[in-house]
Amino acid sequence: MSATRVKVESGEHHPHRSLDTILGLISQAGLSPRVTNRASEIFRRLGEAEARMFDVLVHATPVGMFPRAHQCFFEDRIPAKMVMDMVYNPLETLLLRRAREQGAEVISGLEMFLEQAVRQFEIWTGKPAPAGDMLRAVTIALQDRAAAQKHEKS
Repeated sequence: MSATRVKVESGEHHPHRSLDTILGLISQAGLSPRVTNRASEIFRRLGEAEARMFDVLVHATPVGMFPRAHQCFFEDRIPAKMVMDMVYNPLETLLLRRAREQGAEVISGLEMFLEQAVRQFEIWTGKPAPAGDMLRAVTIALQDRAAAQKHEKS
């Protein structure tokens, strides 16, 4: 995929290290990300975003995270060919489900969560992280949490 336009959404008022990392990687790829880092700005421009089409959309707000898994910024069409949702609980957000149904390539927040954990392990221990074991552990924990949350609702 040859991306030329990138939109990064963050609902936080100050950038976080993970957002800085993403922006650095996007810039290293020779792209110029357009960053919106206030939730009010995102909502103000939401109509504009839905009317356009982006190559990549990185969702970096808590919208759609448990316990509000029913929420999504976009009512209908997801305006991107590739969507990364940094939310990892639930594993598949409404945003990712809709994007996949519309034919977009999707990347779960679990990817970001795992990469952060791997790097932290390596920084703190000076040893290679057991990424496979970490992925299995977090997947089981999130699936167990989802099952418990579903059981609480019924």
